[in-house]
Amino acid sequence: MNKRTLITCICISLCLLFAFSGVAYAATGESIFSLAGKYYRAAQGTVGLSEANSNTIIASYNGHNITVAMVEYNRNMNILRDEASASKHDSDLEIAEQLIANIILAEEAEKLGLSATKAEIDLMVENAIRSYSIPEGKAILDDYCAGAGISFEEYIELLREQAPNVIARQKLKNEIGKQYCEQKGIKYTHVNPPVDMIRAQEKYIAELIEQHKDDIVYYEVTQ
Repeated sequence: MNKRTLITCICISLCLLFAFSGVAYAATGESIFSLAGKYYRAAQGTVGLSEANSNTIIASYNGHNITVAMVEYNRNMNILRDEASASKHDSDLEIAEQLIANIILAEEAEKLGLSATKAEIDLMVENAIRSYSIPEGKAILDDYCAGAGISFEEYIELLREQAPNVIARQKLKNEIGKQYCEQKGIKYTHVNPPVDMIRAQEKYIAELIEQHKDDIVYYEVTQ
């Protein structure tokens, strides 16, 4: 499977794992970053799922196809990030819906003039490169790249390709939060935000997805 086919769910997920202090390990004793890399490689159809199965389309939205490989990759990453709550996203349908939601959010951000700037993209890439310059960061990224079967340079290329959508989605969520706080006369913060602000963001996203439901097609849903 071509790497670009998985651009909506690839190695950007690794950034979310940096919240761990030090190099965390799975129950098997393997670094979670190495395991995350192996999940990425499996999602490309090089190991695990057969090429035919990995390319099976579960859902589509305006020309964007969500495949078995993409769903399986995100399921595995959900478990790595938070095994306790991963059961909330364990069906193919739920995960496919989240991937489609990410696409819709990025589109909405663009419409509202919240697209990622070159400076923002460059900063995300620079942060990854800076992380690689310190021993702990290098160990993490080397583990991931070894598991994924890619070089650090390829990781950076993939990160740069994915960064615009990730940044745009976050900018939209931030804007929703800021507007909510402004209406309520409270100070906006994305660090330990008010529960009601989070609910307002979730409500906005749910309503946005509802507006696009007629453009979403589900081909196959398995458990």
